[in-house]
Amino acid sequence: MRALTLVAGVVCLFAVLLDAFQTIILPRRASGRFRLTRMFYVITWTPWVFLGKRLRSPRRRETFFSYYGPMSLIFLLAVWAGAMVVGFALLFYGLAAPSTTGRKERAFDLIFM
Repeated sequence: MRALTLVAGVVCLFAVLLDAFQTIILPRRASGRFRLTRMFYVITWTPWVFLGKRLRSPRRRETFFSYYGPMSLIFLLAVWAGAMVVGFALLFYGLAAPSTTGRKERAFDLIFM
């Protein structure tokens, strides 16, 4: 079980770091079937449009839509950071690192260490 957790942690970290590199640093459009950034924007844009279309005033609607870009970038950074925390917790659990509390740790507990 720990070996599987170790592999999952490495895959999670690799996926997040590769996605961040492709999104921020790569000068051309990234290719690939599974991209965390694309999945993030598909999931978050749909409810944003749903809410925006409810606004009757075109000026307010455009103002509402203009907030999405900057807020989504900040939230995307938070999603990457959270995924890295989970990846490192899985890695730490998979390596059976010594506990700081003296008791056996669960994988979920390691997220908060």
